Parts: sequence; structure tokens; C-alpha cells
Amino acid sequence: MASTSNPPTEVPEPVRTDGCGARGTSLTLSTLTGPLGEMHVVAVGEVDMVTAAELLACLDGALAHPSCRTVLVDLREVGFMSTRGLDALAIASARASAAGVRLAVVADHRPVLRLMEITSAGEWCAVFPTPAAARAAGTDRG
Repeated sequence: MASTSNPPTEVPEPVRTDGCGARGTSLTLSTLTGPLGEMHVVAVGEVDMVTAAELLACLDGALAHPSCRTVLVDLREVGFMSTRGLDALAIASARASAAGVRLAVVADHRPVLRLMEITSAGEWCAVFPTPAAARAAGTDRG
């Protein structure tokens, strides 16, 4: 009988877990659990002074997951992000670092990338265009 298991280099699709869901009127958050302790937080909408606290609470929930080793913050569907959203990422990044957890941002468009560029957020937060690129960089970290 042929084996149907995935090769070791293939990463299975994340599965939705309890955690964040649609919580605000302009921001939807969800948390997915991936392989090897990966928590994938997906944000859709706007991260502003009203919704930044929701993002931080969701990231805190991901960091509190017992098997969490990496948090991917997926902002590819965020149409607007204020400095309050960046503050939430900075706080989560510091908390992740203190807990020995890797935090990486996934973003591929101007509303998020430009804010991160002009504030030098790349100095404290790794940014990647896709979850696959973030995973590959984490694997390369020795």
C-alpha cells in the first residue's frame, strides 16, 4: 500500500483554531495553527486607533498558545494601518522576543510596507511577502 503522507519538506495547510474571530466593524482577525508551533494571525480590513487593541489581543492569544514557537502576522489584506497598528506590532514583537518566540510580518502592499519603511520597523520586525518566505527564513535561522 502506497504512503499518502506529505514529504518532510512540504508544509501542511494551517487549521483554524479557537482564538480570534471577527471582532470589530472594520477589522476581522483569525488565528490558524500551523505545523511546528506556528500560529498564523490573519488580519483583514483596517488597523487603526480603534482596532489596534484587537490586533494586540489576538497576537497575545497566539503567543499564549502552549506550543507557540512562531507567530506569522499576515497583513496582506489590510487596506489601512495607522501608527497605532504599528505600536501593537512593536509590543507583540517585544513580548514574543521575551518569550523566545519568533514573530514575522507578512505584507506585500504599500499601505503596510510604506508605514513600516518610514518608521524603520524592519529593525525590530522581519517582513516577508508571503507566509512561505517567512517560513523559509525561519528554517534558515540555524
